[in-house]
Amino acid sequence: MYLCKPIFLYPTLEKLSGKLNKMSYINFDKSQLVNLEYALNRELLRSNRAGSYANSTIVNCNTRKYHGLLVTPQPAIDNENHVLLSSLDETIIQMDSGFTLGIHK
Repeated sequence: MYLCKPIFLYPTLEKLSGKLNKMSYINFDKSQLVNLEYALNRELLRSNRAGSYANSTIVNCNTRKYHGLLVTPQPAIDNENHVLLSSLDETIIQMDSGFTLGIHK
């Protein structure tokens, strides 16, 4: 099993027998994460109280127009949400060979 911490503004907390437990984890089956049909249908959302958010699939593939690492309202323009940072593409370079980790749809 692959364990992934939830990235929500308010951490998911479990309440057992009247006391607050540690933050719970979201579990994903590692063998399913390589299946794009499975992974592209699961999304993560992180927000703040100012209205900004980051939203993408669990494999960081932006499949919707409102997906991005930094989406924020712009009151000076039109008070609508604007994607200011869509994605970051990582590349591993070893022995003069590059392997791109980014995925786009």
